[in-house]
Amino acid sequence: MSAGCAFSSRECEAELNLTEPVEERKVRSKTLKMVVTGEVNVGKSLLVDNIVSKKYRRPLPTYFPTLHVDFRIRKWDVDGETYALQIWDIPANEKTESVADGWFRGTDFMVFVYNVCERATFERLVHHLERYERMVPAKAQTVWILVGTHRDRVLITPECEQVSETEAQNLAETLHALNLRISLIDEFNFDWHKKIQQQIAALFLSQFGIGLPG
Repeated sequence: MSAGCAFSSRECEAELNLTEPVEERKVRSKTLKMVVTGEVNVGKSLLVDNIVSKKYRRPLPTYFPTLHVDFRIRKWDVDGETYALQIWDIPANEKTESVADGWFRGTDFMVFVYNVCERATFERLVHHLERYERMVPAKAQTVWILVGTHRDRVLITPECEQVSETEAQNLAETLHALNLRISLIDEFNFDWHKKIQQQIAALFLSQFGIGLPG
């Protein structure tokens, strides 16, 4: 299931019936929320595709950037109950910044994505962090994940690296975040997928007391 919300958080909430209080909605629907954000063309949408499909998916030959907001959902049936993970693919740009508060409200997973070969995508992410931290107050159950994409390019051409692993790890430690450096075009390091799935499963266990099927 996929739905695009192009203009405002109010329109998205009306479309998805998200107007009731966040915590009440989560208890009733057994739903957790993930926000994936970063600059255009860093690999957010392909990352989301792999999380939803539960397996490696190759990128399309033609690239279509996510200019507004995309919404995906993944569901599990456990003991007759349905549990869901909402995934919001939100580009960090001026259009989304003006209405971002509604999309970030009630977030359980914050996933920040940048390209290790384009330093500007990392620096802009750092620039936005203060705003993200204000919209997603620190709480014990919020999982923060920092994802550097295009690891494959660095392995083939080391000189293209513009964000070192040490620098990314230092930022991740400041955020108390899981730090991942991944490739989205090759299956050779798909272990990152398992690490994200483990974080998802742990939070569902903590929040709802259930173990998710594989």
